[in-house]
Amino acid sequence: MKTFRAEVDEAFAGLIDSGALRVESDEVGDAFDNAAVVLSGEKLRIQLFRDRSQVFADVAAQSDPTEWLPLQAVLRSAGVELERRTDVTTPREVASLVERYSEQLRMATSAAGIETARSQVKREGRDTLERLLRKQAGLERRRRQERGDR
Repeated sequence: MKTFRAEVDEAFAGLIDSGALRVESDEVGDAFDNAAVVLSGEKLRIQLFRDRSQVFADVAAQSDPTEWLPLQAVLRSAGVELERRTDVTTPREVASLVERYSEQLRMATSAAGIETARSQVKREGRDTLERLLRKQAGLERRRRQERGDR
């Protein structure tokens, strides 16, 4: 079985070999097969982490390298329409997104772009919370109706 680092190295081989990105760090967790790899480029950092076999990707601007934002939200803030809304992915899918939308990522991690990305993340968080609350309210109404409550 490949290590997470080996999966990331393989997925990002083209970007690493070209010098666009380099592996900054990698860590392996003590439990649940958790691991993280941070890649660094001129304008951005990409953090891939595996938590209980699910892979997530975050992006940070080099100007603010510790503020991680979900990759897909950053891309959406730059006008990229993605097929899926989930942030769970694979290293190969992340590499494909980074290669395909490198210009949009560069713009989104600029000083002005990162503000837009922050707003996008907040808006998506609010939208998700509102959907969950509406769903919960609907479930509660159905339960009351099933019990005969009004």
